[in-house]
Amino acid sequence: MNMDWMQEKPFYLKEDGIAWVKHIFSCMTDEQKIGQLFVLECVSNDLSYIKPYLEKAEPGGVTLRADQTDSIKLFTQKLQECVKIPLLISANICHGIGDIASDERNYLSNMGVGACQDAVYAYRQGVICGEGGNFLGISQTFAPVADLNINFMNSVIGTRSYGSNPKLVADMVSAYIHGVQEKHVAATFKHFPGDGVDFRDQHVTPSVNSLTCEEWDASFGYVYKKAIDAGAMCCMVDHITMPSYSMRLNPRLTYGECLPATLSKELVTDLLRGKLGFNGLIMTDATHMAGMAGCLPRAEAVPLAIEAGCDMFLFYRDFDEDFRFMKEGLERGRLSRQRLDEAVLRILALKAALGLPWEKKQLPKEPSGLFDLWTREAMNKSITLVKNLRPGLFPITPERYPKILLYSHVSGHVQSPAGRPGGKKKDAADKEQLFRYFCGRLEALGFLVEVCRKDFPLFNALSAYHSREAVKAYDLVIHFANGQNENGRSERLFYEGHCSDDGPYTDMYVPTLLISMNSPYLLADAPRVKTAINCYTNTEEAVDALLDKLTGKSGFMGISPVDPFCGLEDTRW
Repeated sequence: MNMDWMQEKPFYLKEDGIAWVKHIFSCMTDEQKIGQLFVLECVSNDLSYIKPYLEKAEPGGVTLRADQTDSIKLFTQKLQECVKIPLLISANICHGIGDIASDERNYLSNMGVGACQDAVYAYRQGVICGEGGNFLGISQTFAPVADLNINFMNSVIGTRSYGSNPKLVADMVSAYIHGVQEKHVAATFKHFPGDGVDFRDQHVTPSVNSLTCEEWDASFGYVYKKAIDAGAMCCMVDHITMPSYSMRLNPRLTYGECLPATLSKELVTDLLRGKLGFNGLIMTDATHMAGMAGCLPRAEAVPLAIEAGCDMFLFYRDFDEDFRFMKEGLERGRLSRQRLDEAVLRILALKAALGLPWEKKQLPKEPSGLFDLWTREAMNKSITLVKNLRPGLFPITPERYPKILLYSHVSGHVQSPAGRPGGKKKDAADKEQLFRYFCGRLEALGFLVEVCRKDFPLFNALSAYHSREAVKAYDLVIHFANGQNENGRSERLFYEGHCSDDGPYTDMYVPTLLISMNSPYLLADAPRVKTAINCYTNTEEAVDALLDKLTGKSGFMGISPVDPFCGLEDTRW
């Protein structure tokens, strides 16, 4: 079998690396090869939970979930001690190791980085993620998100995207890849063939990238090609169909026969591998999502994912069953031996390229001063004044606006990490922690702050129908929105009651300000508000930077990387 591709981008293997791959591969049984295809989910950092799987299946990788820094570092060391072939240890490290280590802080959201309009901030993001991941023993990050947030109703991507402009997103994605891989952590651009067009969620159903081939080439295709040129080592494909390219590459297909990319030879082998020339490792997104599980019988889908061109199979419904389905697929011809061998060789080549078979000197944790400096600088540059129809509103100082009425908008909706031991539920009170921090900072600055809730004496008097007289007691009204569910996705603007009794209707009587700490699209739900600010990142550092801008200590510099008016004319007025 020709192995010249191992010397090329993104592996660049030397003789010792190729020799290791050949040696390990030559000694493997079919069951060991099949085991390498699987990436197991570590729902707990209890080694006794995962060790039986490591022993009986010898998986190619594991994915970590959130825990404390010291616990993760110890766990990754113990994991590698349990296996003969080193594991590819992965995690979603998109904004910093705070994504995985609950006692650490994060950098900006991707959309906040996009609002900076300068790829140096994405490069720094990659460096922070790479150094942190390396310190924890993580060798692969499921980042960067290379999606284009085109549809403001999309329920999956939100601030995980750098924006909607292909050139901007491509620059940010490429810079992140360079930064994270300089620190010897493999980047994984996702979610091929591209999320952000459909409003649906692959956790619930397959979604559709409905662009024409020409539209896709100029948008998502452009971004992916830049990611490949930047040397991205991995790509994650998702449960997203793209009928235009599927039917062009295979004219025998009808629209209804088009499968999501995770199961589509046309999209993975012909488009990603062939047309775009990606030579790195391809993995599926989580295979227990309904977006894949609802397309074909499991016994067909499991081997088909590899036969279609994916190299690694992320997670499972029932591991023993999925392993059996993969093995039966090989025995019955649903998975060809050639495709199995190609996948295993790429897995081994990635491990060799990352230096996993040999002792690798641990990089130090990123200097806290550097992290703080970079984060403050980026946060200051990202916050965006997206709408202001009140000339002279700023600066907001205690002398000009001594008494402020505050509203908090969070969802009481709870999404717990189902089936994950120790998964913590967050209720509305937990989500209001940032709001309480904002209130405290305003009071420390000398403002008299009152918070409007259902039990507030003037609540009914301040509703949309009766606000004129009651609101005269205040100089400024601020609506603080921090809608975010348990998966980090942005949520819509939530109001109290079925008649939106706490909506921002006071704007017709006193200055009213809408602040979004997460979603950039809240003007769709508050089109008449005259002043709106998008912060993109719901952290205390973002609140600090925001207050500097409100009080006139610094100016607004961010440029929205998406359309904050949501394509609606009324949101502009």
